Amino acid sequence: MKLNKTTLTTLLPCLLAGAAYADTNETAMPTPKARGNVNEDVRITMGIGLLNTARYIGSNERRYRVLPGLNAVWKNGWFAGFPRGVGYNFSDRPYMEYGVRMTADMGRKQNASMALNGLGDISPRAELGVFYNFPLIKQVKVDTALRYGSGQDRKGMLLDLGVNYRLPYDDAQSFIFGVKTSYANRNYMQSYFGVDATQALNSGYAQYTPGAGIREVDLTVSHMYKLDKQWMVMTGLNYGRLGSVAKAAPMSRSTTHNTLFMQALFTY
Repeated sequence: MKLNKTTLTTLLPCLLAGAAYADTNETAMPTPKARGNVNEDVRITMGIGLLNTARYIGSNERRYRVLPGLNAVWKNGWFAGFPRGVGYNFSDRPYMEYGVRMTADMGRKQNASMALNGLGDISPRAELGVFYNFPLIKQVKVDTALRYGSGQDRKGMLLDLGVNYRLPYDDAQSFIFGVKTSYANRNYMQSYFGVDATQALNSGYAQYTPGAGIREVDLTVSHMYKLDKQWMVMTGLNYGRLGSVAKAAPMSRSTTHNTLFMQALFTY
């Protein structure tokens, strides 16, 4: 399978749609292998996931989501899918990745919760960014990413820093333990946690003008079980805690949020 215009036109809508829940589950999915470690022209992973998660970051309400997934990694360095987006990996080393990518911030609808009434919708935005992932020690990997372009003014920026430890149990099973922090600039915080004069009038909230700061810190524990060479099942729990700037926002009804997830994946 070759990477061409027809292939990208077919895959791109599915791949960007999958990025809708990257913020809640980014550490759950395996990252693409560096091109030096891929023997085929392309490796494709398809699957479906079930999540029980918060309605929005800072919500105390829950919802279930059933979401398809699609990932493709080409030997020449291109990749496309959830949660990494569409981009290019410049590294030829098997355990190191760095490059550029495009992801999607899916915004937020005010009708998702009564707590958001009067705040208005936040439109979906394309994000441009860079990433650098590298091994720290054996079975410990550091993932970093910078994303820019979200929010009402398209100037929202997120800096993600995560550390993941993979613990093999046997030939078929392994556990992954991860911690990640997301730092947001003032523009992002204002879009998702701020309340301006118009929003205060419409919602009844007091005005709130947040500065830049840590949006949240996440802990993830997941279990990977390989049924055979192609089928794999992943289950896990993500626990997140808001930073001080985010939890002080009037629409933040909970300082913590949890996500339970299960995914079935097929690779060919």
